[in-house]
Amino acid sequence: MIFFLWLLNLPSAASGKSEVSSVIYKVSECMQELIKLWEEYEASQSDKNSESSHKGPTLEIRIPAEHITATNRQVRGGQLWGTDIYTNDSDLVAVLMHTGYFRPTASPPPPAIQELHATIRVLPPQDSYTSMLRNNVRSRAWGAGIGCSYRVERCCIVKKVGGIIDLEPCLTHTSAAEPTLAPVAVERAMTTRAAASNALRQQRFLREVTIQYNLCNEPWIKYSISIVSDKGLKKPLYTSARLKKGEVLYLETHSCSSVLQERKC
Repeated sequence: MIFFLWLLNLPSAASGKSEVSSVIYKVSECMQELIKLWEEYEASQSDKNSESSHKGPTLEIRIPAEHITATNRQVRGGQLWGTDIYTNDSDLVAVLMHTGYFRPTASPPPPAIQELHATIRVLPPQDSYTSMLRNNVRSRAWGAGIGCSYRVERCCIVKKVGGIIDLEPCLTHTSAAEPTLAPVAVERAMTTRAAASNALRQQRFLREVTIQYNLCNEPWIKYSISIVSDKGLKKPLYTSARLKKGEVLYLETHSCSSVLQERKC
């Protein structure tokens, strides 16, 4: 029963496998095999002008069971760009969660699972990659890609006792709207593309810096509830007391700007 709750959809019967290249998934390592396979494919198709030249080659990725969890640091770092078609440096476990092959959960997979086999199709770089919140996982947007892209063609469970169970994607489930205000003590650390592309820095996370500008095109502080709220229970720490001391609060919408300050008569 726990096994079926962990999966998004009821599995279907196992089907035959086509012969494709196979590699083992490793955390924090970009799948260089994708780029290599795409370059070889492009070279082989350089003299052909058929529809098959746009389909791209396939590659099978074997994912050990211990990596199939939301605590995977690539998943926590937001290593995911695109929707349905993803950048070549998007993490495959995050992609499988985003496409709904299994639910993002911190719990380890059932002990009966040995590994996942995901068959992906390598595609040319896209003009842009869109962001979407789906299955409680948000992908990130990106401009024109370099290298190549990929999409998931098939995913199945390989059981320790033998046998294969095909999984079905869930591409229609969009998560509930996120709150516009979620105060936290610190900003969430995410893996930047610059860090992900450098093998020497893949073991650490770099913090993304957000710079905002007001309607006058001047840089200003990113909104935080801790900045405008009372600093404590004592009256001198109230926001109103700070305004009386000369502090000014600037408020803006997309088209209007307002200033809140004490006016001395």
